[in-house]
Amino acid sequence: MKTLLIGGTGFSEIDYLEDVHKNTVRTPFGGAIIFEGTLDGRETGFLPRHGQHHETLAPQVNYRANVWAANKLGFRCLLGTSAMASLNLDIHVGDLVLPDQLVDFSKHRADSYFLGSVNMTEPFSPSVRRVIIDTVAAETIPVHEKATYLTVEGPRYETAAEIRLFQSWGMDVLGMTNGTEAALCRELSLCYATIGLITNMGAGLTTQGPDLQHHRQVTQQNLPKYRQLALSSLRALLHASDLPCDR
Repeated sequence: MKTLLIGGTGFSEIDYLEDVHKNTVRTPFGGAIIFEGTLDGRETGFLPRHGQHHETLAPQVNYRANVWAANKLGFRCLLGTSAMASLNLDIHVGDLVLPDQLVDFSKHRADSYFLGSVNMTEPFSPSVRRVIIDTVAAETIPVHEKATYLTVEGPRYETAAEIRLFQSWGMDVLGMTNGTEAALCRELSLCYATIGLITNMGAGLTTQGPDLQHHRQVTQQNLPKYRQLALSSLRALLHASDLPCDR
């Protein structure tokens, strides 16, 4: 299945692909950059969510252009990677997470193509998640296979009171990007799932508050296992038959 990897830190060097070329794709919503290449001889690519140099903050990302461009180039599955914060004391910094549910609390972004209502009962593709879970078993990498993901607007981090509120709602992890991507992919009938790396605990849960430098340190420390799982999952999806992704 033609699958596109989406992400940033740890994947933007694109040293895992061959025959790479940069493609600037025009869409009704603006331009998007996608690097196309091959992995194990199969067509794939990488979409730098935050721009080539990570210059675009989460609320400023042109999600509609990104997802539309992927669809235009024939990608039927999008595999997200992203940093997340944990609100669940059983999910620790450095852990990998495969969310199965989400709540979208973003407020000011363009997050629909307005093509009609879509079924979001299971926001992350169960069939893609099954491929990733099978990969987890084969690679023997510890992963939290279920979690409810809360999308927040950003770019600011949360207050301690907000984290307590989100915990009381039963949220497990949070981030600023994946809910928007999931909804747009569902509108275009694309498969979508995401693998998260926990880079910090929510504000007030530890003495270490959210911090960009700490986030980068945690990412680098856990990059080997993160890349291993993401790229092994990408390989498995590329070799999979077309997966059902219902509108």
